Amino acid sequence: MPDLHIAADRHIPIPDWMVPKGVRIQRFDPSGGFPADVTDMDALLVRTVLPVHSSTLPQTGKLRFVGSATAGYDHVDTDWLRENGVSFACSRGCNARSVAEYVATVLLLQYGECEDSLRNRTVGIIGAGYAGRATAHLLKKLGMRPVLHDPPREAVDPEFQGATRADVLQCEILSFHTSYHRGGSHPSHHWMDENAFQTSRAQLLINASRGGVVDEEALGNALKSGPLKRAVLDVWEGEPMITERQVEQACIATPHIAGYSVESKENASRMVIEALCREFNRPVPSRNEPRTPIRIGCDTNDPDNPPESIQKVIGHIHPVLDFDREMRRLLPLPDSDRNAAFLKLRAEAPLRREFPAIRVPASWIDRWSWLSILGIEPE
Repeated sequence: MPDLHIAADRHIPIPDWMVPKGVRIQRFDPSGGFPADVTDMDALLVRTVLPVHSSTLPQTGKLRFVGSATAGYDHVDTDWLRENGVSFACSRGCNARSVAEYVATVLLLQYGECEDSLRNRTVGIIGAGYAGRATAHLLKKLGMRPVLHDPPREAVDPEFQGATRADVLQCEILSFHTSYHRGGSHPSHHWMDENAFQTSRAQLLINASRGGVVDEEALGNALKSGPLKRAVLDVWEGEPMITERQVEQACIATPHIAGYSVESKENASRMVIEALCREFNRPVPSRNEPRTPIRIGCDTNDPDNPPESIQKVIGHIHPVLDFDREMRRLLPLPDSDRNAAFLKLRAEAPLRREFPAIRVPASWIDRWSWLSILGIEPE
């Protein structure tokens, strides 16, 4: 069986154990586009930062498979690939847990100073795919009341009955997890537009889906006129071109990293490699050793004294506030430099561990019971 030659975005983590036998991987920097010899490859692995369509890749050449190590795929023209005889796969659901943890984290930062402050708050979840359902599941554990809205899912899943658009807009919090579509029977472009803001009762909006789902001009107007008070934005209209106005109107701003974790990245790579193996009839590699949990605060001189504020606890277990600080440091840069810095911040972000992989002193969980609810275990 001849060797397979694969071009892969250098930011996709593919450890040695994951590389199938007889596969040679050529890494490339996506900031420079596709490698010159990409059409001589058997397969191409990308992320969302590099669109794949007839303008960016006019000829498919020898390519037989394109894989995106991402949950979404609106950056790929799948119809065009199919017309050219190229199979496609992405990693649906790879980052669902990580996105859910991001939403839970920012909600704890906004409302979580006392143990029951999240209880019974309604959260409208727009998009009931992997990430939306994982978010609903985790928030329900925290005592919140998720309300799911997803007409495309209703159309194909007889067991799913979602809330109406009008009902979901009455929730106290809105969290977006829908895919991005400009056309079709259920377009999501500017789903949250001026009219939606005028009828919404939400006080907090979280967007961890795609930038174009929320009309950010209308968002700015809504933040001035109420009842909306705060917005948490992980994705941006025009990304990676971000403006000072966009960032400044968010109470927490992050560079499209809600789904980033060691586990989600490994899931994404593994899922797309498995699809590649199926396409080329190659054995699927398997990992022999589980990952070691990360211990936080267990080796300090005083592990029996937990952090005194929720901000300090979250600072230990999730880097969301670190990313917010880094985002705001980009604002004084000229536009072209800011765009490049945004991509660099996103691509080179150190990956966190998901909550079930974290161990903390038992005193921390005694003081902050929601740590246990999130899946963090005592040392």
